Amino acid sequence: MKKKEGIQKVVYGITGAFGLMPTDSNIKISELSMKVAAATSEALGYPGKILFGSKSYGYDISHKKGWTYVSNSNLFIQSGEKVWFGDVLTDEKTVASLQLITKTLGVTLYILSEHDGRFLKEPPDNKYLEEKYRVKITSDEVISKK
Repeated sequence: MKKKEGIQKVVYGITGAFGLMPTDSNIKISELSMKVAAATSEALGYPGKILFGSKSYGYDISHKKGWTYVSNSNLFIQSGEKVWFGDVLTDEKTVASLQLITKTLGVTLYILSEHDGRFLKEPPDNKYLEEKYRVKITSDEVISKK
């Protein structure tokens, strides 16, 4: 499949910076989202990564440390483009890596739950991202909603 700007309906996936990305929704593809996707995959690992064998274990660890754990999360940038999906734990190393991406590429990252980010019929607008995020990462702050 060719990389191009715009919205595409994809059944099996799109080929991006990190290979074939399975999707069940419309994906907006741009040069910026491909750069962010590559950097995010470098920071967090392959898309679809599972951190713990048990979700409750992840929630337990994050609660004790004051971090946020989002299983099956979906990462979006402010333009509504999904750039990564999988489990995220907002420990110091992960936050530092993601903040470096926001500074370097000039984006805001929104981490949404599976329910809020996976089953969308079209790319979300900024209002939706602001309402639904579990974690918002900018170059100078990290906001978590518990």
